[in-house]
Amino acid sequence: MEDTRQKGRADSDGSTAAAGHAMDRETHRRIADKMEAVGMLARGIAHDFNNILSGVLGFTSYLKAKAEPGTDLHRDLSLIEQSGVRATDLTRQLFLIARRRHFTKDPVDINSLIEEVLTMVEPSMGTAVIKRRLKPDLPPIPGDGVQLKQAILNLCINAADAMAEHGGTLTVSSACRKLSPHEREVLDLPPDTAYVSVGVTDTGREIDAELLKHVFDPFHPVRSKSGKGNLMLSIVYGIVLNHQGDILAESSAEHGTTFRMYLPIASGDRKEEGAVSGGLDGAETVLVVDDEAIVCQVVGDILKMHGYKVLVARSGEEALDMVRASAEKINMVLLDLVMPGMGGDEVFHALQKLHPELPVLLTSITAQEALGEQLITQGARGIVYKPYKSKSLLAAIRKALDNKPS
Repeated sequence: MEDTRQKGRADSDGSTAAAGHAMDRETHRRIADKMEAVGMLARGIAHDFNNILSGVLGFTSYLKAKAEPGTDLHRDLSLIEQSGVRATDLTRQLFLIARRRHFTKDPVDINSLIEEVLTMVEPSMGTAVIKRRLKPDLPPIPGDGVQLKQAILNLCINAADAMAEHGGTLTVSSACRKLSPHEREVLDLPPDTAYVSVGVTDTGREIDAELLKHVFDPFHPVRSKSGKGNLMLSIVYGIVLNHQGDILAESSAEHGTTFRMYLPIASGDRKEEGAVSGGLDGAETVLVVDDEAIVCQVVGDILKMHGYKVLVARSGEEALDMVRASAEKINMVLLDLVMPGMGGDEVFHALQKLHPELPVLLTSITAQEALGEQLITQGARGIVYKPYKSKSLLAAIRKALDNKPS
């Protein structure tokens, strides 16, 4: 049974006043389960799409490097590359919904992101009024500024759409505080920790209790007949959970609709990454391990063009046989994590036993971020995510070869 008890607008300090519909724990958990299922579907589609794009972008970069700049061929290849990059952006959105996108965890000033977003949306707000209730000197958020900016922007666009017909007020608030009793009950977050909260409130049409259950469902119309707003909100949901945070929605006729993100605070610890020494060329022998023929072909062509010698294995078992037969000739392994049969993690651990000093660079789709980071702590030299361009791949390979483990 759904709890439609009264819960009100959130003030700038995060306190609430009675009125309207809010999510209870059962509704919140049901949404989380449904979004996990949606995420599994998105990951499966994005995985196959990424492998296709790896071939398209890789071969395009390879041919573009051989074409004379300024020629029609070079121009046409640039257009193909641009289309491939746009397709890559689509897979990134799928991974945001799937909550499995790789991101760099840098300290992020959330108030600066809010100001950037409001500067962007203000010209398109029409008669709507923008109000800011930002707490100064907030602690930084560990995460990806681009992703978090996208989340705030999506919430503001959703709010603007809700007020497009009659205007209203968009209020964006921020604070650093501990969770209220209701939030501790509903949210899947450690209860005694302080969070930076970001609230986006609009005075558009109320979302009733029944529709609030579907507010993060992709393509499910809530306040927009097209359902576009829900696709944006599902992306917000994925971004927030990707940052180990959570999100709530509440709505009332009197106070409007509020979406509130809860984001953990940075600890201040940052890992310094080694720089790439020298150029991108090399003369070493790289064993490429990937079950996709097109990926092996394009990676091999790119590496050979830059001086490397290339061996190819289409399975984990074949890779291990090649290392056993000629370990002294192989300088590095480029290992895909997702393969049928023997998975990349199994191959990695077997390689460590066979040849502990052999550098292994992981490659995969962003859905395998957690596994990749785990293997890096166990000795892998890094991970490069598909689809990759030739320069990013070459830089990662050069770095893995040059930067010895401490």
